[in-house]
Amino acid sequence: MEVLVALAVLAVSMAALIQTAANNASNAGHLRDKVFALWVAENRLAELRVADTWPDLGKRSGDFEMANYRWYWTQNVVKTVTSDLREVTVEVRKKPDSELPVSSLVTYLGKP
Repeated sequence: MEVLVALAVLAVSMAALIQTAANNASNAGHLRDKVFALWVAENRLAELRVADTWPDLGKRSGDFEMANYRWYWTQNVVKTVTSDLREVTVEVRKKPDSELPVSSLVTYLGKP
């Protein structure tokens, strides 16, 4: 009887360990995607900062390859209450038709 109880406790413990390992693997993949998407958004904002022109108002989209993945970014430029600033939001997705972005960054650009 004691052996059966010990085996049951061991089985429950092993199931919990396997579940934890699976969650860690899933989280690692998600965090990797978040980091790469953030880098893509930062690269897009850096391109806008070094450009000699002010970004046009409205939406613009494109793609970028990083870490053997194709990432799809959408940039939205809107006016602010200050005429010398524009708000720029860059959202990055793994698929062009994905509803939710993997990462999103917002910054403000001054008039060059």
